[in-house]
Amino acid sequence: SLPLMLNIDIVLSWWLKEVPQYTPIFVILIMAVTMVDSLSAPLMKSADASGKIRNYHLIVGGCMLCALPLSWVDLHYGQPPYIVFVILFGISVIALFLRLLIVRRLVNLSLRYYAANTLRPVAITTFAAMPLSLAALMIPYPSTFMHFLVVSFIALTSSLTAIWFLGMETSERSFFLSKITKFLPLKNT
Repeated sequence: SLPLMLNIDIVLSWWLKEVPQYTPIFVILIMAVTMVDSLSAPLMKSADASGKIRNYHLIVGGCMLCALPLSWVDLHYGQPPYIVFVILFGISVIALFLRLLIVRRLVNLSLRYYAANTLRPVAITTFAAMPLSLAALMIPYPSTFMHFLVVSFIALTSSLTAIWFLGMETSERSFFLSKITKFLPLKNT
């Protein structure tokens, strides 16, 4: 998603004849919320599989519902429209940690294991890929299309490199390579 986030203005200008004022920030924030929610999905399935879901859904659902009154209050007091998605992002992060605390008890999940094997690699790869990608935005380009291609290539390359070297274990890299070699027609020489 990093290439799209960095090129959102260009993509929206190609897609829409007239881009509404807050659309780029809306899209970026929605993508950020989706990324946080993707970390929550396995936790949701674990809670559901345990069969003890009443408290889980009351607590997490209650937290998520807080987005509505908080957004209404902020909009009522003149905050810009994207505040709704900022609030939703914050609530999604809080809900992720609530899910962790609840699922920890339901399925005996180790928080240290989840943090080390899920949160840490995601955070490290995200922050490692950003500096070079953001630097690519500062370079002047002869055309919008060239800007799109170069920034996308640098963001994608830096993301994949960070994932490969910082986000994956040796066993995961071996598994990935074994799956790729099944699909690529390589000749033995």
